[in-house]
Amino acid sequence: MAHPSASFANVFEIFGPGAKAQGAAGVGVAMGRSPAAAWLNPATLVDVERSATLGWFSGFDRSSVLLMERPAGYDPDTYDTRLRPRRDTDERSSHGGLVAGLVLPLPVWDLTLGAVLYAPSTGFARLTPHFTDEREQFFTNRLHFDVLGKRLRGEVIAGGLGWRAADWLALGVGVAVLPKNRTDARVHTPNAGDPAASWIAPDIEVGMAQALLIGVRAEPLSGLRVGVSFQDEIAFAVRGSNEIQLGGAERGDEYPVIQSMDVVGSYSPPRVAGGMSVTWSGITAALEARWRLWGRHRSAFGEETGLRDTLDLSAGVE
Repeated sequence: MAHPSASFANVFEIFGPGAKAQGAAGVGVAMGRSPAAAWLNPATLVDVERSATLGWFSGFDRSSVLLMERPAGYDPDTYDTRLRPRRDTDERSSHGGLVAGLVLPLPVWDLTLGAVLYAPSTGFARLTPHFTDEREQFFTNRLHFDVLGKRLRGEVIAGGLGWRAADWLALGVGVAVLPKNRTDARVHTPNAGDPAASWIAPDIEVGMAQALLIGVRAEPLSGLRVGVSFQDEIAFAVRGSNEIQLGGAERGDEYPVIQSMDVVGSYSPPRVAGGMSVTWSGITAALEARWRLWGRHRSAFGEETGLRDTLDLSAGVE
């Protein structure tokens, strides 16, 4: 099998959605084999039998960043005041989660409903942002991978509806969803000399971000299937602001102090996929290409990352 490149945002994109897709290098835009069709190409749900699936996925992260020794005298005078020492990124960690799916043919209009879920063991809606420059020394004081590492621990939720428009043609539409959060906090610190004694009144709103999924699957010849799918971009975002009232500064020109927050994680870029599969004598061979607009990607704090769009090719045999 062949495997696509290393710019990914979730476990479905790097390993494939489910055991069958993982065993065939992630291909599946032209053939539906499991509830994961709701995420790959909702049109192929019509090819999947009524089923409910439940499983567990585990991955082992061996990526690391090892730092060189810095020359003597390089550290700024106040570097010893950093809360955490400078160190390598060598987590050697594992991650995993529950994979569940459902395919349900409906009794009308040749429709098939499907859904797939990946629920990481670390919990839902967990966001761990990092700065990509020297600012991070005040937080973890480490380097971090921008689209790997903890980014693989994000949830995946997708559902779709497939319609068999003709014996040789199927159409599908679906939606991928992720949590989103808005938090606006009002903070009053009566005594600027004692900032720990503050009154905080947060206003928290939790919602869902959506991305459109559409697909087409055609079978122009017996055993030959062709599929095309599109997924819009989606991300788990936390946005909001802090309104800070600082005692003793009430008559200042900039009062109150407004701090804005715009943090983005678990980003998946727009994706266009096309592929074909051929089945003969019980053997299925598939070829697939995926174009991802990684040029739209921004860091956790909205800054350009310099990533380029990617074209990934995959091939698999079942």
